[in-house]
Amino acid sequence: MAKKPGKKGGGCLKGCLVFVGVIILLALGISTFVGQEWNRSDEAVLKGYQAPPEVADFAEKTGMNEKGKANLYRGEPVFLQGQVFKDTCLSKGFQGELAGGCMLSGPVKSRFGLPIAATRIYLLQIDDPEFIDHKYTTAAHEMLHIVYKRLDSKDRKRIDDLVEKEIAKRPDDKNITARVEAMKRLKKNYQDELHSQFGTVYGDLSPELEEHYKEYFSDRGKLLAIVERDGMTKRMRRQDELAQELSELNGKLTTMQGQLNSYKSSGDESGFNSLAPQFNRMVNQYNTRAAEVRQINSEMVQFYQYIDPDYKPPQERSQ
Repeated sequence: MAKKPGKKGGGCLKGCLVFVGVIILLALGISTFVGQEWNRSDEAVLKGYQAPPEVADFAEKTGMNEKGKANLYRGEPVFLQGQVFKDTCLSKGFQGELAGGCMLSGPVKSRFGLPIAATRIYLLQIDDPEFIDHKYTTAAHEMLHIVYKRLDSKDRKRIDDLVEKEIAKRPDDKNITARVEAMKRLKKNYQDELHSQFGTVYGDLSPELEEHYKEYFSDRGKLLAIVERDGMTKRMRRQDELAQELSELNGKLTTMQGQLNSYKSSGDESGFNSLAPQFNRMVNQYNTRAAEVRQINSEMVQFYQYIDPDYKPPQERSQ
């Protein structure tokens, strides 16, 4: 007996729908798995992740508690050498020359061998004893980015308000204003960035914000002690101090130069001779500090070249 027309097509349609359904279920399964990777409990992360010795060392020496360790381990930190770090982090618009690390989301292989979307922490591999401490501050900085991104909307609003109050307390802190401006320029969340910055390198925080960081650090003093001896942070701090001192000296020298010119044009030799030694001493002070700036700049170039092997220092203006 002849088959009724349309049966074959109907069977194909049914089969295709089943096939599409399998794909959808698979996609939902992967999506659920991704969510589990990001939102797994701290206990599950600590049990399921075997921290390499260097990563475990970061957590221990920066004073992280179990909750802090779990958030660091969620990012499964990966260490990259200069050129690879540059290609991975700097090409994405991150301020890697400051942080020495970044956090990115992208496809990675799951434990089942399937490609999934995941967030990973990437850290610059630094072995130079002069700058090696910077890896610890960077690891803590990136861990706090994961903390921030996992906050629910209510807690994030509360933390954003606390961060804004900390920013307002420091109107003359150029490091903070520069970071805020840079993040705005990159169209990134500056509260997220400052949340990591305050928790990593600042000790004089509001009680409310300090209480927040205690959720992730059993002894944040360990981290702050590392910051104090961090070769890059010390140099950046000294650069800021010298910039302020040179600015003040320049203002005084400009005023004194005007006085010396006035004495000279009026023929006041006594006034000129009384002021000239003080002026010369101040010129020597200025030149000494300027020489220290140049020395620090040359040492910073070495650090920048760990991050970007092609880095060239800006040309100094001719005197």
